Amino acid sequence: MRKKIIICAIPLLLFLLILPIYFGITDNTPSGLFASRGSWHGHIYVNEFIGIQFEMPPTWFKYTEEELASMSGIGATMIAEQGDEHFPSNRPLLVNDMSARDIFTGSSVLITTEAISPADERAGEMRFLRDSAKLLNELSNTFHNVQIAKEPRYLGGSDWYYITNELFTGRVQMYLVSINSGFNRRITISADSFQEIEEIWELFAKMDSQFENTVGTIPTMENSVPAVSRGVWEGRVYTNPTLGLRFTAPSHYHIFSDSDNAMVTGVPLSFFEGDLISNELWIKVNRIEYIIACMGVQSDSTNAFVDLFVQRMPLGIRDFPIDRYLQMSLESQRMIWEQSGFDTQVITFSDMIEISGHEWQFGRVTRSAPGIHTRTDVLMTVVGSNIWIMFIGSGNDLELQEILSMFSQY
Repeated sequence: MRKKIIICAIPLLLFLLILPIYFGITDNTPSGLFASRGSWHGHIYVNEFIGIQFEMPPTWFKYTEEELASMSGIGATMIAEQGDEHFPSNRPLLVNDMSARDIFTGSSVLITTEAISPADERAGEMRFLRDSAKLLNELSNTFHNVQIAKEPRYLGGSDWYYITNELFTGRVQMYLVSINSGFNRRITISADSFQEIEEIWELFAKMDSQFENTVGTIPTMENSVPAVSRGVWEGRVYTNPTLGLRFTAPSHYHIFSDSDNAMVTGVPLSFFEGDLISNELWIKVNRIEYIIACMGVQSDSTNAFVDLFVQRMPLGIRDFPIDRYLQMSLESQRMIWEQSGFDTQVITFSDMIEISGHEWQFGRVTRSAPGIHTRTDVLMTVVGSNIWIMFIGSGNDLELQEILSMFSQY
């Protein structure tokens, strides 16, 4: 059986999918009032309407317009029509202004703006938060320890009242609200601990004057990232021109098909139409975070295997810390095997493995049980705008060297 690589996704801001349903927008909203969605200036998000900016850390990425639209359920066309333009308060619409997430920890920020009625504006933030807390307490299987803060926080010239809560997953959230000029503005911060939430809060600041009256743009993938080859098989020889490598599979190795590869990471089969993964294809399936299986083989006589994956580096990542990404991947593998009853150990190496002219950082996860001792080496390298990840399963150093000898320069 193939050693499947399990990709874990952390749900983003779960209760924001619930609150808009519970607190419906009425048609009794004032006319003539407008709100701005804000804009990106490189890695800094600026919202003139709220009067704030958010500086995205190096390991964070920002969500695309299509993803923001799908999160609010209003459709990509609707949010595309808004663009960076102002939208009126008399339009019954909750708009996701921006969202960003740490690729490693899953910590995230979401800013939304919702048009509200004059009655809701007069009721104020505390009424909204009390109703929100009531709803969250009713969903005790998902949310618990819901607390309304007694004092607001000050940001961008406004008081922000807030709720803190814990999720069933162990994560925590802070949900901040500021009501003004016919709109309910919200900031939701999700993290592993309240200490981390405070660190993320420090990334917000009053809007700098240098960004006033400017128009920001979100860089598009179409114009900035070249297509990548996932490689092709010709008989028992796999070649990958992007990596410049060739892999020759021995006769006792089984070669996995595109359908097998698609099932491993759950990506659409459309990714496997030909060997090139174009920008149009990344955008078409609306997920830049997919880890795509390029090739996979496994020995029919031993537990040895090789799996090669490629992942697009998320937008917004500046200096990609591949060593941290490798460590988290190793820990993820360790947790999976420990849950299966194995004794496990993670080993990291300072040396690099060179394969076809590229240096790969690598580490190892060992698994032991009565009569069983296996290991998986995880190798990573960055080429252009992509992260290449290789998993090599072997029983010992000799078998690992045999597998490495199957690679050659293309």
